[in-house]
Amino acid sequence: TRNRPLLTIGAKIFGRKAELKTLKETSENITSRKSIKGIFSGHSGVGKTRLVEEFLGYLQPFDPVILRGKFDQHQTRLPYLSFKQLFAQLRTLILSRQVSLDLSSISARSRSTLSFIFPELKHILPSSSNTYSSSTEEIVSQLIKALDELFASIAIQERPLIIFMDDLQW
Repeated sequence: TRNRPLLTIGAKIFGRKAELKTLKETSENITSRKSIKGIFSGHSGVGKTRLVEEFLGYLQPFDPVILRGKFDQHQTRLPYLSFKQLFAQLRTLILSRQVSLDLSSISARSRSTLSFIFPELKHILPSSSNTYSSSTEEIVSQLIKALDELFASIAIQERPLIIFMDDLQW
């Protein structure tokens, strides 16, 4: 996005016609089962989060699974805090049966890794091990694979998976 203030009156966005057109086109790609990544950048207060909210609104007819995490500059001592927020939401969605999880597509090692790093997932990712003995490098490597398996098991053909991480700079 451009670094200019966003003027809003009510729910209507003004001065962002080009950005809204791009977001609308992008939403059409998502709904046609294409995987995309988007990064909204700009100075503080220019309306990046509001544009994302508008984008998410375009996707509502497709009943997406939306997980949100927000980085906090004052919580830098808590590693993976924004992921913990995502997974707390995911746990709630799964336990309330709004989202299903295909455990057969997540390896036992990945379930163990995710449960070890994110206790929020212990109730939805049964693991045969309560202990974890690997080097830091192995854990990080396995975490990337485990997250990939987890997100792939949630993103089913009928429902797009949207992960919104706000304020990544922190």
